[in-house]
Amino acid sequence: MKNMRFLGTGSVTGQEIITNKDLELMIGDGFDPSRTPLCFSDWVEELTGIKERRWTRDETTEDMMTEASRLALEDAELTINDIDFIISVSETGDSIIPDPSIEISHRLGNSNIPGFTFDAACAGSLYGLYLAYPFIANGIHKKILLVAGETLHKRLNRDPTTFILLGDAAGAVVLGADNEKGISSMPYVGASYSKSITITENMPNDPRVKLDGRNSGCIIMGSGKNVFKNAVNSMCGAGIMAIEESDFELEEIQER
Repeated sequence: MKNMRFLGTGSVTGQEIITNKDLELMIGDGFDPSRTPLCFSDWVEELTGIKERRWTRDETTEDMMTEASRLALEDAELTINDIDFIISVSETGDSIIPDPSIEISHRLGNSNIPGFTFDAACAGSLYGLYLAYPFIANGIHKKILLVAGETLHKRLNRDPTTFILLGDAAGAVVLGADNEKGISSMPYVGASYSKSITITENMPNDPRVKLDGRNSGCIIMGSGKNVFKNAVNSMCGAGIMAIEESDFELEEIQER
C-alpha cells in the first residue's frame, strides 16, 4: 500500500465581487432591522466575518472547474495526458450529460480519460479524497485529478439565512502515490441526518431545468446554529481520530 500525496493544487473564484452593501440592496425589505442594532453590512460582517464574496458573471461551473484543473496540473508540472482518472464534485454543474468530469477532460485536451461526477455538497472534496485513496494506494490509478466546483448563488433565496454566506468557486488537486509522504490511511468521513438545511421544491433559475425538466429548489437554512454546531463538533472529532491513527500526539501538533 502506498500513500496518497497532493502533487499540485489550483483554485479559481467567480469574477463578480459582491459586497455586503450589494446584498443589502438585493434583499431590500427582506431583512428585519429589529434583530440587530447594527446596519445590515456590519451585521453580516460581525456574524460571518465576510465582507465580500465572489459570484460568477458569464462563466459556468464547468468553466471554473476546468481552469482550476489546469492550474493544478500546471502546479504539478504535469499535463492532462498524465492523468488516468478524474473525479469531479458538483451539485450546480451546468450539464448532466456529458458528465462534467468528461467535459473537463475534453476541454483540457484529452477526451479519453474515464471519470465520474457526484454530489456531496460542502463535504464533496473530502468524499472525493475518500473515493480516490484506494485507487492510488492499491496502484489501480497512478494519478487522479480531483476537482470540485459550485455556483451556489444560483440556488440562493434572497433572504439573510443563506444569501449572505455562499458564493461561487472551484478547486482542484492532482493526486499521486508516494512511498513515504502523504495520506497513509483512508480519510475519515461521517454523516449526521438533519433538516437544518433543505432545498425547496421550485427553482426557476436552475440551469439544468431546461435540460432535465426538474426544479431542484433553493437552499434554505432552517437552523444556522445547528449547522454550525454540528460542523464544529464533527471537525473536532475527525481531527482527534486522525491524530489517534497517526504517529503523533495532540501536544505535538503545531499548526491546524
